Amino acid sequence: MRHCLERAVAAIGLILALAVPAGAADVRLAQSTTGEPLAGVTIEGPIARGDFARFASLVLATRGANVVWLASPGGNLSEALRIGRLIRQLALEVRAPADRVRPLVYLQDVDNNTCASACFFLYVAGVHREGSVLGIHKPALPADEYFALGLDGSVAAHQRIEAATVAYLDQMGVPPRYASLMLETSSRDMVWLSPSDIDRDFTGLARGFDEQLRGGCRIDVARDGSAESDCTSKRLAELQEERRERTRRPLLGSN
Repeated sequence: MRHCLERAVAAIGLILALAVPAGAADVRLAQSTTGEPLAGVTIEGPIARGDFARFASLVLATRGANVVWLASPGGNLSEALRIGRLIRQLALEVRAPADRVRPLVYLQDVDNNTCASACFFLYVAGVHREGSVLGIHKPALPADEYFALGLDGSVAAHQRIEAATVAYLDQMGVPPRYASLMLETSSRDMVWLSPSDIDRDFTGLARGFDEQLRGGCRIDVARDGSAESDCTSKRLAELQEERRERTRRPLLGSN
């Protein structure tokens, strides 16, 4: 499945984007709304080509940067899938806005206080997820690319986009109905997920990691009386640092 997904994304290429304004996201170390440093990295604004390289360099070089704070209306699909796969590979946590009015972290533009379109692919990649403002719709080609490819080329490109979308969401353990809902929603519209859907399917530990992280904790809690949540957090932090070290060498050429 992973190799099929990589081939689909490669076929799409960097020209494929969701229907949002152009311009790279601001990828930086996170700060609180009052300017204090926070653990993790903020991705603010539309996702564009080059953002994966900026994100990878920052998150792999910064010990303890285990939370990705999301504030983006969407952007480039191919770049979002690459960032999402790295988020999952590193077992990072994600935070999306709790509401549209009050940002969780410092933002240069409060209009970015959302997680919609391509940002949703980053959110679902998180191993532990928290957020309430999540919007989805069908990925689309930018108008200039649509005309450049012509009708036949555009149809083929849309088919590849849909295949990559379904494969990626399946890889991230997203229930199939959300892929269907996404592909049924015009790129000119937006479906905002309900609080009940988010609470049930997109909050807390991602599918497949719950037992992995909590299984041993039940034994530790029974033995020494420690809180299970503390034990799970500790195990997740250990997993994150292990994966960061294992990943950074081939990507960054670290010693």
